[in-house]
Amino acid sequence: MNTGRRTALRWTGLGVVAAAGATLPLLGRRPAESLRPAPTEDGSLLLGRDRWTVQTGAGGWGNHELQTYTESAVRFTDDGGIRITAHVRGSGPEAVCTSGRITTAGRFSFTEGTLTARMTLPEGQGLLPAFWLLGDGLASAGWPACGEIDVVETPNTSDRSVHTLHGKKAHKQLAWHLGNTVEWATPLSRGHHEYTVKRRPGRVVILVDGRVVLDRTRSELGPKRWVFDEPFHVLLSLAVGGDWPGPPDASTPATSVLAVDRVRFTPGVEL
Repeated sequence: MNTGRRTALRWTGLGVVAAAGATLPLLGRRPAESLRPAPTEDGSLLLGRDRWTVQTGAGGWGNHELQTYTESAVRFTDDGGIRITAHVRGSGPEAVCTSGRITTAGRFSFTEGTLTARMTLPEGQGLLPAFWLLGDGLASAGWPACGEIDVVETPNTSDRSVHTLHGKKAHKQLAWHLGNTVEWATPLSRGHHEYTVKRRPGRVVILVDGRVVLDRTRSELGPKRWVFDEPFHVLLSLAVGGDWPGPPDASTPATSVLAVDRVRFTPGVEL
């Protein structure tokens, strides 16, 4: 995702850590109902509504985005599902848009393991659905030094997906990124797919339906630029407009849904 978008207004082992006392400046919060672990029989953890905070607000989010993030745009289901709905009225830079964004900051983070979201991505001009991670050091180190892992982003169309790591600047660079763009014969919006990130010390691997789309190691960057062994939290968002996807137009659906069947974490990782 566009790096600037992540820095405005808030911004977001085998260890799983609850990053207590997180200081991200969230503009809106939904109180936690429970922070008790809910492991499944196979030892994995389903990230239910108690792990998420709904973020709200407007202001462009650093990328001149058009949407206002609202509480009502996010709906959680009892079986672990999540629906993030974007409403778009009008077209161009003056379009009026609402949507949703959620984060596990302060409620769930991990340093090593496998995280998978099974979901259906919407598509349309100006839409940017994303499943991504931010380093818990955001408040102290800032972006991009905290690190960012974009598990999947599909700006405008779902027949192309983008998968990227962002890290701290070197010399006079604002930031660096290592990424990959994948073309799909069948658009990802046609049904549910599994988007996975596997993390272990010195390596990050991203997969779509079990297919590796990005594989990066510490040796490619050197230890001073590799920030991906620290705790990271999880975000899901559906942005509208902005510098990357551009504004909606007459073809953009009035209502679009990022439909998440589940988000599941499994300690440990096989690579």
